[in-house]
Amino acid sequence: MEISKQTQQAGNNSQLVQAQTVIIQNGITEQRAREIFDEKIAITKRDLTVEAIAEAQTRINKLEENLIPKMQKIDEGLKSFADPSFQMLLVEAQKSAASSEREEDYDLLSELLVKRISSGEDRNERAGIHHAIQIVDNISSSALQALTLFHISCMLKPNQDLKLGLKALNEEYGKFMDLPLPLGADWIEHLDLLRAIRINSFGRFPSIEDFIARLCEDFAEAGIKKDSDTYNEAIKLLSYCGLNGTGVFIDNPVFSDYVRINISSKDEIDTLSLHNNIAGRHFVVPLNNAQKNALKSIRNMYSKDSQLLKQMKEWVVEQWGAFHYLNKFSEWWKQIPISFDITAAGRILANANANRIDSTISKIQ
Repeated sequence: MEISKQTQQAGNNSQLVQAQTVIIQNGITEQRAREIFDEKIAITKRDLTVEAIAEAQTRINKLEENLIPKMQKIDEGLKSFADPSFQMLLVEAQKSAASSEREEDYDLLSELLVKRISSGEDRNERAGIHHAIQIVDNISSSALQALTLFHISCMLKPNQDLKLGLKALNEEYGKFMDLPLPLGADWIEHLDLLRAIRINSFGRFPSIEDFIARLCEDFAEAGIKKDSDTYNEAIKLLSYCGLNGTGVFIDNPVFSDYVRINISSKDEIDTLSLHNNIAGRHFVVPLNNAQKNALKSIRNMYSKDSQLLKQMKEWVVEQWGAFHYLNKFSEWWKQIPISFDITAAGRILANANANRIDSTISKIQ
């Protein structure tokens, strides 16, 4: 806002004060954000000798060039530079950048700083981000790759058509398998030392077959046999809530006399919508509670026949193994010697690295 010079008049015994041009700047500009960034570098340089300062400055500059454009894309992102807690975290990120010669770390650190903005007042999340930033310069490339791949494998699922879903997964996995995946226990112990994971000495991972079946849970179900009493009951449930079997059921690709709800996971039921065309106009209406409950009840009617389920599981695993990167992942999974859990810091680091490699990746937590 700008106020121009004005002429003022005052009566007797009055004090007259006149201002020239007053400019009030709201928010943080890009220039000011860069100034704040540079001001914080002095703290990082304080612990370095003259010989190390030049290289440290070069590395920190790379962090700045990665960070500022990302902050500008976020609504009021630059405003965070005025936040004391963000400034303190910025110093930690600069220290990690100064300590690392790995080019991708500057981009990774910027992703973590951006993540700090979306974390808001969640102190658990903030603590995880803080620790993740501190270990970026220590984590090996292969361990980070394995951590990221393991994390996304547990988060991403194939949608709708299994083969199309697996094809998309295969392409996604391939983006995180440009380096040979680490073998043995060294990388696991390395991540445990950095507190990115927690080794579970008494636990064990599920077999790769069980993992795939859980990830593709509804694809591994036989469903309901056509023209059976259960099928007729399911049709009645649909009819009562305004749905019909034609729009809900699809044939089982292995057992043609069985049908299933056209979903990839039971969790999808709460997000389904009806698509209707009326008088040439397209309408999308979310399912009501009665319709959702009907579908959940039908999902629970699926056959529990162990032989059928065994054959469905084998079929899903076979479909998975037909894709290069998915098959490569399976072989890697089989040789992981120690069970572990990913910590909050490890999850945040893996998520930031996934977004660094593929900004279009489905949002994962």
